[in-house]
Parts: sequence; C-alpha cells; structure tokens
Amino acid sequence: MSGENTRGQVGFTVLELLVVVGIIGVLCALLMPAVQGARARGGEAACLNQLRQLQLGWQMYAEDYQGALVPNLALYTNGAWRSTADSWTGLSSAPHDPTTQNIAGGTLCRLGYVPSVQVFRCPADRATVRDLRGQDLGVPRTRSYGMNGNLGGRTNEAQTTVTHQFQIRNPSQLFVLIDEHADSIDDGHFLVWSMPDDRWVNLPADRHRQGCNLTFADGHAEHWRWQAPKSFHPKQSYWKKASDPGDLRDLRRMQSVIFGNIFASYVRE
Repeated sequence: MSGENTRGQVGFTVLELLVVVGIIGVLCALLMPAVQGARARGGEAACLNQLRQLQLGWQMYAEDYQGALVPNLALYTNGAWRSTADSWTGLSSAPHDPTTQNIAGGTLCRLGYVPSVQVFRCPADRATVRDLRGQDLGVPRTRSYGMNGNLGGRTNEAQTTVTHQFQIRNPSQLFVLIDEHADSIDDGHFLVWSMPDDRWVNLPADRHRQGCNLTFADGHAEHWRWQAPKSFHPKQSYWKKASDPGDLRDLRRMQSVIFGNIFASYVRE
C-alpha cells in the first residue's frame, strides 16, 4: 500500500521549476515599467496638488489685502541666498535649512494661507541639505518650489516686477509657482529673463518624467514635459547658456509665460 501511495504522488522536476521561475521573471520584467510609470505619475500628481494648495494661498492673500501680492524678495545673507523674513517662504534657503522653521515663519504659513509646511516640498525631491561649506548633512530638503520673480520680486533685475493683481493683464498666461531644480533652488525667488537672452538664470525641475509642474495667476496648474534634460552640473553659479536646440526651445517656452517679453524695456547682458 505504501508503494502505491508513493507512485501516486505528483511533483515538479527541476526543469519544470526552472520554466516556472523563468515565466515569473518575464512577467516581472513586463510589469516593472508599468509599476514604475504608475509610481512616477503618482508623485507627479501629488506634486501638482501641493502646488495648487500654494497657489490657492497666494490668491487668498491677494484677496484679503486688496489685490496686493505676497512679498517674494530675497537677499544674499551670510554666505547664502535667502528669502526675506516677510516673504512667502520666510527666511528660507532650500539647500541649507535642515528644518521647516523658516518656512513656518513665512507670510503664507504664519498667516494661515497655507496650513502645512509639508506642501512646500515635492514628494519626488531626493535632494539633501548641505552646510555653507558644501558638506552634505544627509537631511531631506524642506522646499522644492520657487515663485516667479515678476510677482512681488526684486526690482534690480532684468525683468518687470509687479506688486498688485490689477497689474496682471493675462493671468492665464503668467506662471506663479514652479517645481524648481535641486541644482538651482536657494531662496524662493525664481528668475527667467526675457528673450532674446539664451541663458537659464534659475532652472526648472525635470524630476517628473523629464518635466515639472507649475501654476498660473488665474489659478490653474499644468505639467510641462521638457525636450532636453535639465542640469546645472558642473554648477558655475547661474546664467547657464541653453545647451542645445531642445534646451533652448524649453527656455523660450518658459520665457513665454513671464512679463518680460511684453513689458521689459531691456535685457541684461
């Protein structure tokens, strides 16, 4: 009887197991791009949602202050570019701030227009904080976004600066907030100089499927895909010349959503 039971048992041969493992491997390889794509789109959607929250805070501030725009000023202070204390981000310098204290003290958070400091950082931002000597501290950065220098920004740049909503003629065509590149971000002030200048001053991010998210003064948000990867490496300061025709087309696209091409009286050389 025991011999009969043994002959009736069914098992797998080594060859059959190898075939099964091979099939599983092929299925995993086929599914992996879809999983990675879904994860990338999820991060992109989360980033877009956070920018919408910041955009809403920007708009509510203007409504409460008779159309005045939230300050977007910055100064070079103690070895780093930082936003001013009354700025939308407070005394923030994204590469150097290990905590969210400065953002919490900024105008949008302090006055309650943005309820959480967490929305200032893109979920896909993997950059870390470094000290003023360049030493990596291994701490995630607290901010990933910059604001158009046209809006409440410095007046000593080659751009038009406005401080009130009534000065915005085409709000659907003027960007407000942008997902900024880790190579570029410091204070909260994002600069794009007008045509025919062919240099990036600050640089948009490309972490979302070689693209970034941005909002506009009428309240809507968009995802833009770039024709060329974005990088300041090796970083030589700012004002990096567009590296190839695709990169130049990307720059021209950014220049099309600033005030400069319509109102600026000169282009800084």
